Amino acid sequence: YVESSGDATFTTLVEGFTADDPWAKGGIMIRDSLSRGSSHYSLFMTGSNGLRNQYRTCEGCPSNSVQTTSYNPSAVWLRVTKVGNVLSSYYRPTDSSNWYEFGSRLSIAGISNSGYYIGMAVTSHRDDDVAVLDVSNIQLSRMCSSDTITSLQCNQASNCEWGSVSGTCYNKGEAPYWEFGEPFGSILDSGSTVSSLGCTNDDTDNRATDGTTRKYVCEKESSSATTGLVIAPFHNRLSIANGMRVYASSSCPNCDPVSYIFEGRTNSTSDWDLIGQGDLPWKVTGNEGNNIEGLDILSSYQDGDSSLIYTEVSFLNDVYYLEYKLTWTDTRDSSSTRLEFAEVEIPGVLADKESMVSHTFAGSYSHSILDIGAAVSYFGGFHYDDNKQQLVDGTTNKFVLNRESHLNETSGVIVTPTHGKMSLVSSMRIYTPNNNPGADPTKYKIEGRYQSGSRVQHRMDDKCWELNPLDGNKVSLTTSCDDANPKQRFYMTSENEIRVNSLPDYCLEMRVIGVASVYFHPCNGGDIQKWQVDPSTEEIRSMYDNACLEDYGISDDYLWFNRCHGGMNQKFYMNDSFDSSLSSAWSDIAEGNLPWISEFDRNPLGLEIESTYESGDETYYYMEVVFYDNNSTYMDYKISFPELRDPNSLSVQFAEIELPGLILDHEEEGVSLAVQRKRTRTHTDFAGAIDISR
Repeated sequence: YVESSGDATFTTLVEGFTADDPWAKGGIMIRDSLSRGSSHYSLFMTGSNGLRNQYRTCEGCPSNSVQTTSYNPSAVWLRVTKVGNVLSSYYRPTDSSNWYEFGSRLSIAGISNSGYYIGMAVTSHRDDDVAVLDVSNIQLSRMCSSDTITSLQCNQASNCEWGSVSGTCYNKGEAPYWEFGEPFGSILDSGSTVSSLGCTNDDTDNRATDGTTRKYVCEKESSSATTGLVIAPFHNRLSIANGMRVYASSSCPNCDPVSYIFEGRTNSTSDWDLIGQGDLPWKVTGNEGNNIEGLDILSSYQDGDSSLIYTEVSFLNDVYYLEYKLTWTDTRDSSSTRLEFAEVEIPGVLADKESMVSHTFAGSYSHSILDIGAAVSYFGGFHYDDNKQQLVDGTTNKFVLNRESHLNETSGVIVTPTHGKMSLVSSMRIYTPNNNPGADPTKYKIEGRYQSGSRVQHRMDDKCWELNPLDGNKVSLTTSCDDANPKQRFYMTSENEIRVNSLPDYCLEMRVIGVASVYFHPCNGGDIQKWQVDPSTEEIRSMYDNACLEDYGISDDYLWFNRCHGGMNQKFYMNDSFDSSLSSAWSDIAEGNLPWISEFDRNPLGLEIESTYESGDETYYYMEVVFYDNNSTYMDYKISFPELRDPNSLSVQFAEIELPGLILDHEEEGVSLAVQRKRTRTHTDFAGAIDISR
């Protein structure tokens, strides 16, 4: 049963009724309350006494039973209607399309328009028996536009649907599409990109939409200059603007905007469409006061923050737009060259969130595919080596890249996880450091590449190289060759370094003092870490002293170096993936604006960050961009920061970078690498002709 109100029609198909007692009953009941003696009006099948219309006209009165036609079907359609206060019952044989009125048509005072219960009722008429009523095709129809209808009652009606934005009940199929969007107090989120027009300000653009009463100030070029804002919401979802609220600043009521033109467009290159224009109400009523600066604004779709001073207008708009332009055509004092306010809210509806592109890779989702030991290098600046890992150490410790003498270059970092697996990145989070907001990046570009690496095998016995971290990072030779083992996947960089996927910031190095061994050591760019492969002889020669790598093979199978002599123990072979120059072209993943974050939103140093794949650590300040279109897997990531909050900042800094994503299972990497090789060749062949940025 359900609780309803107003006029209604309840219909069901009774497919069977099983009961031993002749006066067992099952069918439709409408009643005033759930109390035992409630007034009711019912249409029942009985055990063997045919259809019965039964009713009780008042609380506690005896029930009456009416049978206007002797009809005892095994299956039948039943219907009870309420129109005004008139209750009626009907039946329809299963082999007919005609409805026949049955029983009494009457009014029952207790069953009024203000509310009642309606549904299926069944009784065995005996304490020692069970009756079973089989029903289907239950439908509750009613007037959807009734003033008394609630969202629950609307949703229960088979012919109605509830519009959650306006709170209206519509006939099925008649609700406008925007009623099913997500309503917000403002479709302009705090990360929106805001650009001022026709005026200058002291870096207060984003205060216009930061969700607080921090003051937006704009110095007009002249008192007659037209000023305004272009706003691109960070959520990047289409939206419907239904109104506008402007909150008063902490001072200068004569600087209040009082007239406006509000426009929208569907993308960054389309024409602007007019949404609304005119005077704000406070142009006539006056400003009732000022707001204290720096307070959080608590509003909803229906209402602004009642504790603050604001003015509001509504728009008759049902068109989705992506970006908005707000032009101020007058201030309270038309001669003023200064315009200010605390906040602009645009109550409205957001379209559905964009879906991540589908993929078929298997693996484990992680809060960041960059593990704590990830190899970090940099460009467009320099820093102290001891803080390099602070970029990915899982804390709010600060990573600083000094830009002195590099101000004309783009700064950034290259990061390689030590897990040695391919990964699919879904988003990027950047946590702000404790100070120096001018060094915050405001734009980004992220690229990926893969270093699949190759097995390196001994020509004499096909043994494979394998990094042995338990023995000083020496390279052993093993018969247990395994393509899925990152300690057996080696590659040569463009700087002639030999690296291994499991320890990507270490390079193969000669030990030139004592035993003529080789091992992996932190990369330093020295000549003792430089090597050349001679395809004709299959020798790997040192660029330091022209010695060759060999399997010494006397006691343990370890890699050594010796003078080149052409012997079989100095011959090694590998596939094309060993040469990173064949597979290391960077591919675009995404680029654009980072969501704006206040210069005051700083994180203290040295605290542990606890995040998940789904969400960053909400106890700290961070920016996040989502890569909806990325369906490519990579091993290395290059993150560039082409713009900072202060273009003249001598450093770029942040507390932590996280790349939430999927770390592929090793068995998935063969499939992923095959796709990557095909994609890389295509990208290389048509470099410059393909734009795969979002």
